Amino acid sequence: MGGSETGRWVVTFDKRDWAKLAHKADTLGLKRGAAWNRASFDAIGDAIHVEPGLGWATASSSAVAQQLSQVPGVRVRPELVLTRPETVWDDDREEALSSLRTLFTVGTFLGDDASTSWALKAVDVDAGADDGSGVTVGVVDSGIDKSHPDLSAAYAGGTSLVGSDAGADVLGHGTHVAGIIAGAKTPKSGPRYGIAPRARVRSYRIYDTTRDTTESTLVSAVRAAIDDGCRIVVAASGRNGGEVFDSADAALGNYAEEHGALFIAAAGNESDRLHGLVSPTNAPANAPRVYAIGASLPNQGVWTKSNGRDDDDARGVDWIAPGFSVLSANVGGTTMRATGTSVSAAVAAGVAAALWSRHASWRASDVVSALIEAAIRLQSDDRRAVGSGRIQLAT
Repeated sequence: MGGSETGRWVVTFDKRDWAKLAHKADTLGLKRGAAWNRASFDAIGDAIHVEPGLGWATASSSAVAQQLSQVPGVRVRPELVLTRPETVWDDDREEALSSLRTLFTVGTFLGDDASTSWALKAVDVDAGADDGSGVTVGVVDSGIDKSHPDLSAAYAGGTSLVGSDAGADVLGHGTHVAGIIAGAKTPKSGPRYGIAPRARVRSYRIYDTTRDTTESTLVSAVRAAIDDGCRIVVAASGRNGGEVFDSADAALGNYAEEHGALFIAAAGNESDRLHGLVSPTNAPANAPRVYAIGASLPNQGVWTKSNGRDDDDARGVDWIAPGFSVLSANVGGTTMRATGTSVSAAVAAGVAAALWSRHASWRASDVVSALIEAAIRLQSDDRRAVGSGRIQLAT
């Protein structure tokens, strides 16, 4: 998941050292923008683009990057391409479900009924009177089909960072995520699948027709969502996690916390637990204050491809959430099922939105504490694969 280089350089620094970095840029002859000292995206010339409030910059010149790295505390590395986790659509699961189809329909097996999808039952949506009112969730993904009848009331605009309409979606992934979060309480057809139907969703489109984007695109999208007042931001983008989290990823978690927002990210789908292969949580989900979500099965077990393992905290997840064949919106006004940790991240975002609507005065940390307390504790040999347990709507 991710790993190839974009040809640019990531420059990270302590925000308190921004003045030193700006001074170095001056000595290199890089022109400052008119508002270079604001905590927003800005350019100091063609060679470097800066997010001062995040302690993050990208340099297009290796010579400039090398010069900036001489400032004490500044870290420089190549910028990487980020790849959305490979979502398993319903048609791809024939082998896994073939033995079950002779006895059950998929929905019956999973526990769907005429009124509610199995994922909503699993997180106890029916137990709460929460509906997401007053909470806006930023969906950093492939766009949202704003014309979908189950999403049109929830759609609150957005921004595309790839030159396309934020309210359109070629890949279908962002629409599926948004549907889980805020799909209509009474959908056009089939069972309810939206956890917080009166929440608003804003689209921050970072994918166009492919599953690849860049680190700087993700950073700009997450920062924009937080600056626009989204109380929750959910993203399914990343790269393989290293031994420890990267300071560039930690900057996103820090920014979210400083602005009272929750940043939720998919753990990634690179494992094969049935054959003993367990991958660490992908970045940026492995960074502090970025809440990593793994995928659970209807029986509360961990989905075989869900990342997160037990060697250290940076490689684990914070919660697991339903992530196997979860029903939600599809482009063109239809619905579909999908499997993966991005599905689980959407479930977690919906649960957080529903809970926050009940306690409007809460801080983000209060929501996190309540979700930790309410989570269903699971027996697992690998505690970092499940974190606090399966996320639950606190009552």
